Amino acid sequence: MSAVNYTKFSTRITNGAMAVAGGISSQRHIAAVRDGLKVLMPLLVAVSVFDLLDKFPAGTFADGSARYLGDLFVASGWLMWLPYINKILFYGVYGVVAALAVLPVAHSLAKSYDDVDSALASATALAVYLCMLPSDIREALLRAEYTAPEGVFSAVLVALVAGEIFSRLSKTGKAIRTPSFIPPAAVSSFVSLAPVFATLFVMIGASELFKAVANRNALELVNILFANVLVGIGGSFAFGLIIVLLTNLCWAFGVHGMHVFEFLLLPFVPAIMLYNHNAILTGNGQSYIFNKLFLDTFVHLGGSGVCFSLALALVVAGRSKRLRKLGAESLSPTALNISETLIFGLPIVFNPVFAIPFVLAPLVCFLVSYIATASGFMPPVAYLVPWTTPPVLSGFLATGWAWQGAAVQLACIGLATLVYIPFVFLSSALERKKSK
Repeated sequence: MSAVNYTKFSTRITNGAMAVAGGISSQRHIAAVRDGLKVLMPLLVAVSVFDLLDKFPAGTFADGSARYLGDLFVASGWLMWLPYINKILFYGVYGVVAALAVLPVAHSLAKSYDDVDSALASATALAVYLCMLPSDIREALLRAEYTAPEGVFSAVLVALVAGEIFSRLSKTGKAIRTPSFIPPAAVSSFVSLAPVFATLFVMIGASELFKAVANRNALELVNILFANVLVGIGGSFAFGLIIVLLTNLCWAFGVHGMHVFEFLLLPFVPAIMLYNHNAILTGNGQSYIFNKLFLDTFVHLGGSGVCFSLALALVVAGRSKRLRKLGAESLSPTALNISETLIFGLPIVFNPVFAIPFVLAPLVCFLVSYIATASGFMPPVAYLVPWTTPPVLSGFLATGWAWQGAAVQLACIGLATLVYIPFVFLSSALERKKSK
């Protein structure tokens, strides 16, 4: 194949892949889930920070059980505020995280439509979600399986459906022409209220009809499906392997893999975090190894493709000035998980030399980290840390002050660097050959 034909072929493949991935990532409902649930991440980070401080290891009690920093504060009598605030935050946020998830998802979906009141759409979606709860739950307004992490999936579904109905009815209402003698304020009030009433009527009516036919609450059925099936699938080895493979393979064609597949991971974050958190504290119970936090902390070290290891490999094994300089300049940003310098500067896109290790290195990290967790060597990831937290520190914090988390990250960085080094040698040789 001539150079011209190869360029045309590669351009056609890249454009086609970007069109498909762009269509998926920009689809309004997928984008609503991705962008909406991201709003919750700062709340979960705040909870994790206080919980990490409260659970900082501080020796053992006389009976050999673990003692934490919060226990010392309680015993001191003058720093009891930290465990108290941690308890308020933990139960205050996680206790209603499913209900909170409705608001940003519905808001994000409504914003994708022109001239739609996204704030009112959010409030309406939340009202629908609360009204669809079983009667005894509506009276109490809180119950773990409906408003805590296990209920996020049903909350997302309600937000999407209610947000869609509200948005379409709002658009229809604005298109209705009213007689000139009706005051504008009355028209505006009707246009705002009609979608709210209609959305509530449709959603609650459908919920009650389902309960009459199936003799079971619709949200209850969705939560059972989520807890027993979807969370298990979302935290499984096979699902993790597929996600790691596809998210990094996309970059070879110029597509941001996480933007495409992140919506599949975000709904599981609160529930899996809570399960893993309880498993760490109790030493038993159900835990799930693979989740988005696991992916960010132990697989995408330095960004997609384990770019921190790629930068190290360029510095250590680069035989050209360009590669060594690029690696040295990329060490700092990749240490903060910012990988664009390498991905577009090397480049990775449609580069067969580096595309192979870019996919292979994360797979190695995934296997090592998964085995380390499954064998019991490392606790499951249970704490959400800021995405710019450097490697080693992030592993230490995300696993609840476990040194094993930092050790596994170091092992992953070293192995991924070894994966990249032969391809750095090959790239250097090709650059020398091309310069002659």
